[in-house]
Amino acid sequence: MKINKNVLWGVGIGIAVISTIVVLRKFVFKSNKDKIKELTGGEKIDTSNIIIPESQKAEFPLKYGSKGEKVKDVQRFINYYLQNNGKPVIKVDGDWGNNTNAGWKATGKDVDEISETVYKSIKAYLIKKQMLAGGASGMVTK
Repeated sequence: MKINKNVLWGVGIGIAVISTIVVLRKFVFKSNKDKIKELTGGEKIDTSNIIIPESQKAEFPLKYGSKGEKVKDVQRFINYYLQNNGKPVIKVDGDWGNNTNAGWKATGKDVDEISETVYKSIKAYLIKKQMLAGGASGMVTK
């Protein structure tokens, strides 16, 4: 049986394309589910009670230059990570500037912005940790 060279090239290219997609999906284009799992260390977090009003959805994605209460939540999350890893915490001021950016990168996250879905997980995680730490005193603010 003789196989056409063009068929072999087509099969080879097809395998290369599929392999590239698999690698990109696994290591570059992480789903929100993967990002949440990474953020919480695999801990199961219920986000069903976190409601973002329609009027606030325009604030997403959160990123360098963002300001407000949601940024404070991100800063608190960063501080949990930094504190648990023996690093100095950042100021919780609601302004995503250089210190917040450096803190976010120190957590090992490979994204520069936070979607609404990922924010809900951060918020739920903070609520859970706050309850475990005995209320508001468990929230790390500098």
